[in-house]
Amino acid sequence: MRYIWNLGKLVLMIFLYGFAVRSSMAVRGASGTATALLTGGQPGAKEAAAIREQELEQSEPQRVCFWGEVPDTALTCQLTGKHANARQMVVSGDSTLLLPETGQLAWREDGCYLDTQTADELFGTESASGQLVTCGERVLTVLGTFESLQKLLVRSAVPGDGEQLTAVSLHDSDPNRAKCGLEEFLLRHGLEGTCMDFVFLSALVQNFLAILPLLLGLQLLRLLLAPGLLTSSEHGKRPGKNRQKKMHRDRKMIAEQEKSIEQEKYAEQEKSIEQERYTEQEKDAAQENAGMRKPSYAVTAGSGQTGGNETRPGKVLTWILCAVLSCGLVFLTARFLEIPSDMIPTRWSDFSFWSDWWQRQRQNLLLLLGTAQGEAQLELLWNALQAVIFGLAAIFLGAGTIRRNP
Repeated sequence: MRYIWNLGKLVLMIFLYGFAVRSSMAVRGASGTATALLTGGQPGAKEAAAIREQELEQSEPQRVCFWGEVPDTALTCQLTGKHANARQMVVSGDSTLLLPETGQLAWREDGCYLDTQTADELFGTESASGQLVTCGERVLTVLGTFESLQKLLVRSAVPGDGEQLTAVSLHDSDPNRAKCGLEEFLLRHGLEGTCMDFVFLSALVQNFLAILPLLLGLQLLRLLLAPGLLTSSEHGKRPGKNRQKKMHRDRKMIAEQEKSIEQEKYAEQEKSIEQERYTEQEKDAAQENAGMRKPSYAVTAGSGQTGGNETRPGKVLTWILCAVLSCGLVFLTARFLEIPSDMIPTRWSDFSFWSDWWQRQRQNLLLLLGTAQGEAQLELLWNALQAVIFGLAAIFLGAGTIRRNP
């Protein structure tokens, strides 16, 4: 029954750790997008399109999206005449960096996307694809809807919008290079802005999930250092906590009985040897010269002391397997530990570094949460929280199993 219980905990630990890894991968994918709030001259739709065309000529073109917001935009349904107000997001480039559901905007400048709440107010249904909506002086075709906590319309930027593109987002497959790539992008095109990324969340979650493999590696190392691993002797095994006293008493009793039996055998053998020595001296001398005589008591004593500690090939194979697994787990743990470059102080005597760093990250997060991209950051935080919760549960299960089954 205890074996089934431990097996169930092991399976549950694997599932929880799998869910944590899946959430961690989602965090890593989202943290690969860096955003800059433009503070200098803000480009219009034509300038943004020209910049994106220049980026396509680079050896490693990046996914880029210029975007801006217009609050409280009046929307009207062409069919029913109903009205609604929503925040308007104007994009130029890969809009999936902001909202993954808006991929068709790259081919439809006269299209738009609505959140489900606004679509229901205008058209009476959350599925409003193909409907027409008036936004200012433009008539747009609804390409689809998406779930959102705020009322939002997303459309492509046009030359008549003016300088409404107040931010730019850039995605890199390596989250550690996203912010540096965005800074180079701004310098390359003469733009200015405050660059922000949240790669520290990805690093935090990834380092946290490395605790469980590290625990398993340390447990395997403890098995390697345990006495009696390479031998078949029962003295090398460590009993459970509830049975230690009983096993100690049993071993003491068995040892006393074995000692008494060996003493009796030894006395009998000594007596027999003495008798044979006086009656058959010539035969004993011949056997000694030929190297054939081996006292039976020596064999008996030797077999009782050394026969149970001989090394077995299976034990050696177990030791090699444990060594390989422990080294592999420790190597993988060290390999996946990640420390972002902006979290390393340039001077170790800079004691205000961490407080300043945290203030910057908090301000960046609050700035983005106040924009239409805030929901993406909320989803990133939710995935990070899920990874920590599932990982913590898996670590507790793993630590409990290791502690109870040394």
